[in-house]
Amino acid sequence: MTTVQVGRRILWVGGAAYPLQNIARVRTEKLTPRRGAMLWFFAKATLFCGLVGLAATIALDHVDAPVDEYRIRRAITAAVTTLVLLNAIRLVAGLARPTRYALVIETSGSPHTVLATNGQSIVEQLVRQIMVAIDNPDAEFSIQITNYHVGDNIWQFGPYSIGKA
Repeated sequence: MTTVQVGRRILWVGGAAYPLQNIARVRTEKLTPRRGAMLWFFAKATLFCGLVGLAATIALDHVDAPVDEYRIRRAITAAVTTLVLLNAIRLVAGLARPTRYALVIETSGSPHTVLATNGQSIVEQLVRQIMVAIDNPDAEFSIQITNYHVGDNIWQFGPYSIGKA
């Protein structure tokens, strides 16, 4: 849980303080998992594992030394299967990741993503309350939010592309 509060003209997000007079802009940013990229990575990784396993099996056929061919083939199959399963688990975990909504604060320096959560309405409410607090010196509020992401800079390249620094 992260506490977001305004008091005495300072915005506090957890342990980070932002003087309200230094805030130029506050906005909500939608952070959608790149599911297409995850599927593409899984396909490439699976193909690579299969090709490495096939190359190892072909190389095994050309070995002149006395080896236990059956055991080596089983080891190759187990290694390839394990790598594909690990990539599948990573894929499922990535595809299950929900869209998050970030509170982005822009000061005279670079923008800061101060928190991200599943609730779009919570972040939009925070944006409104912070903007009211900037205009009203007497405004104060405090909200507890389940936070998933704190303190990275966001650099925006073009209208839709987000990069994390």
